Amino acid sequence: MQAYIDHQKIYTKKPSNKLFSHLIVRGTLNDLHAFAAKIHVGKHFFHATPYPHYDISSTHFQNALNASATLITTRQLILIAKANVQ
Repeated sequence: MQAYIDHQKIYTKKPSNKLFSHLIVRGTLNDLHAFAAKIHVGKHFFHATPYPHYDISSTHFQNALNASATLITTRQLILIAKANVQ
C-alpha cells in the first residue's frame, strides 16, 4: 500500500481560507482508513465518492509526509484515484 498526498491549496468555499490537501492510497479502503488513523485524521474528513479520499488540513500535511506519503500533483492524484477504483 502506498499513500499519496497532493500539494496544499487554499480552501475557498469557506471564509477561513485554510490550506488543505487530499490523501489517497493505492490499496484498499481499509488501507486508506488505517493510514488516516496513523496520522490522526478523523473519519469525518473522509469522502467516499467519486474517489475515496481524505481532506487533509495543513496541521496533518507534514504528518502524512513523515508517515511516508508521496507528494504528487493533483492531476497525478486524480489519475491514481481513477485507476484505483477500476
